[in-house]
Amino acid sequence: MASTTRTLPHPPSAAAPAALDGAAGRWLLPSFSDCLFLAVLIWIYSSGSGGWKGLLADGDSGWHIRTGEYILANRAVPHQDLYSFSKAGAPWYAWEWLTDVIYAALHQAAGLKGLVLLSAVVIALFAWTLLRQMAWRGSSTFVVLGVTLLCVGASSIHFLARPHVFTLLGVAVSTWLIEADRRQPRTTVWLLVPLTVVWTNLHGGFLALIALLGLLVVGTAIEALWTWQWKPVLRYLGLGTACAAASLVNPYGWQLHVHVAAYLRNDWIKDAIQEFQSPIFRSESMLQFEILLFLGLAVTFPLLSRRQVTPALWILFWAHSALTSVRHAPVYVAVAAPLIASMVVRHRSDFGLHL
Repeated sequence: MASTTRTLPHPPSAAAPAALDGAAGRWLLPSFSDCLFLAVLIWIYSSGSGGWKGLLADGDSGWHIRTGEYILANRAVPHQDLYSFSKAGAPWYAWEWLTDVIYAALHQAAGLKGLVLLSAVVIALFAWTLLRQMAWRGSSTFVVLGVTLLCVGASSIHFLARPHVFTLLGVAVSTWLIEADRRQPRTTVWLLVPLTVVWTNLHGGFLALIALLGLLVVGTAIEALWTWQWKPVLRYLGLGTACAAASLVNPYGWQLHVHVAAYLRNDWIKDAIQEFQSPIFRSESMLQFEILLFLGLAVTFPLLSRRQVTPALWILFWAHSALTSVRHAPVYVAVAAPLIASMVVRHRSDFGLHL
């Protein structure tokens, strides 16, 4: 997977004062990715008729705040239903309890605007991380910007003040750490273990990391059939096991995993809740997702020809997941976009592009 890493250049500007030359100037002048971070923030706060209020379009934000207030008041995570009239006292899982506490604290300090600001910053960090990862992979500035804008548009269906924004950022960070370790093994990949602990208590999307690591083990094992290098397989098997064990560090233990699995398999939820259904390709965001979907499926062929099985498995798995449930479309985008950007540049002649 050797490639030449190129850094995105700073945007052109007027002649800077002499005081900004050298290292100090590099810290004070905004980079290309910094500009994107600010642009996404501004777009979130100004787009649509409601502006920042659009992040509150989902009513789930309200009960997350209430649950967090209960936890802060009682110093305990609830195990029984707090809200249902017909099933009062029934077993219940506040499986996003840490986000609930953060939301409640922000609401007490700054009202709903505090929730919106946090969510907007996390979303902007998600876009920033994708852009930086694409640049790290050696993609050209033109391709990086184009793919990033498609990613922001396709993921905007889930730009809401809800806990799943942490999963978007978590997937982008995790895939970057894994790919960096696949290029050159290093200890930083083990940061995924404490990340799993935090992620598990923020949002149930921590299972996306477990799936990525499981596919990593399978893909690495298949790749080892050509190289006969089995050490990476054992390394990632150990990493996956450690992260799976770390996900047990939550108020409900292994019962949380059973509950989440049952929740995702529930037929009533699949039939009644739109985000658990297949995407409807009518909106602009879904058109952008469709473009990334076709590009992702196209790059699996050069990936497999280079015997890069793991990224191909990632794309195929999350493409299938996104087509069966639209809530997985942003996860597919986070996984596939950096691979698309790097492969488009590397095999631009195969796609008929001249960059």
